[in-house]
Amino acid sequence: MNWSAALPTFFITLREGVEAALVVGIVFACLQQAQQQKLHRWVYLGILSGILASFVVGLLIHLGLQGLQTSEQLYAPVFKQLFEVGLGAIAIAMLSWMLIWMTRQARFLKAEIRRFPSKLPWVKITAQLGQFSA
Repeated sequence: MNWSAALPTFFITLREGVEAALVVGIVFACLQQAQQQKLHRWVYLGILSGILASFVVGLLIHLGLQGLQTSEQLYAPVFKQLFEVGLGAIAIAMLSWMLIWMTRQARFLKAEIRRFPSKLPWVKITAQLGQFSA
């Protein structure tokens, strides 16, 4: 096996897994602080649905690229590159949006936790964030 090709993918996957665990930990801490442990099951459901959705989307992308790679069509190599560029653009847009959104939300989150720790309307939103981030 050629480890030089697998190593970058391993490190990217490891980094993303640690980041996801950090976000889930923050969501659990917020729920704990707000005394809303009953919402933990929604976070777990979000984690499972995120893993399942990632697997399905990854499988579809893999099958699409494999189909383009084995195609006898004249323009298949061009479509493969366009497909990869499109996926890259979507990834950049999603990460940029997430960064901007999280930066805006961070300003208010800490103040709300300290001000209204027991009756926060955003606790359900935080649980949904746990579903989204997984």
